[in-house]
Amino acid sequence: MDTINHTVYKNNLTLRVLILALALFLCFSSYSKIRITIIDTGFCPNKLKLSKNVTINKVIDLTNSVKLDCNSVIASDRRYHGQHVLETLLKDIKTELIITPLIIFDKDKRQTPKYWQAAFSSEITAQTDIFLIAAGLPYKDHIDLVNTKIEKIVFVASGIQDRWITKEDKLFPQQQAVKNDRILIISDFYPKTKYDTAYVDKKNKYQENVSYYFPNKGENDQFTGSSYAVAKALNKALLICDYKSEELFLTCLKTKSKKISIDDRKKAYTY
Repeated sequence: MDTINHTVYKNNLTLRVLILALALFLCFSSYSKIRITIIDTGFCPNKLKLSKNVTINKVIDLTNSVKLDCNSVIASDRRYHGQHVLETLLKDIKTELIITPLIIFDKDKRQTPKYWQAAFSSEITAQTDIFLIAAGLPYKDHIDLVNTKIEKIVFVASGIQDRWITKEDKLFPQQQAVKNDRILIISDFYPKTKYDTAYVDKKNKYQENVSYYFPNKGENDQFTGSSYAVAKALNKALLICDYKSEELFLTCLKTKSKKISIDDRKKAYTY
């Protein structure tokens, strides 16, 4: 009887160890490749020389209207804005990434709540760890999108007043950052020179909600502003922090962050 009980105990123990090992394996596997969804204008992944650690899924056109000629990419064309975001994100990246590019600007370069709702659908959200957004949907008072539950980390550009966005306009999903700590608003700034102190363009939006600041441009003068800053912010985040969970990733960024001097702001951080 004792021998039988001992055998049963050993079998149960072995089964528990196997279950634990499997659970740890699945947990590790789920974060061994970070799933990033980029929401933007247009992409030409075939123009990139990808390293083995990066997989780019087929571009999804949520507008069902865009036809891109990737053989004649024009750097200054806003249609290829998403391509610049993608290139900036991937620079020097060694992390295992799976990227899903989403187009939410139609053939006339217009966006609608319907496209954004599709971008944050449960199906896409389930396949995403981090959203990267260098865009935003302008609105005046209220849109139903504000009821959208955003349950993943979002790196989003602060945006700037221009011919498409007025001073009075709110932006989605930027407006959601007021009540959602998962949404990180990234603003650009002009670095200090021998002639000027560091400063932020007065037309930049959501300055009271900015999480981190990054320079307004890198080596490519065709890609600037908060669009460049947000792509660079996620690029840098992936270089300095491992993604093992949302909480640990966001905590790592806070730990690695440092205060910087920008005009007369009391709180301005980067990493």
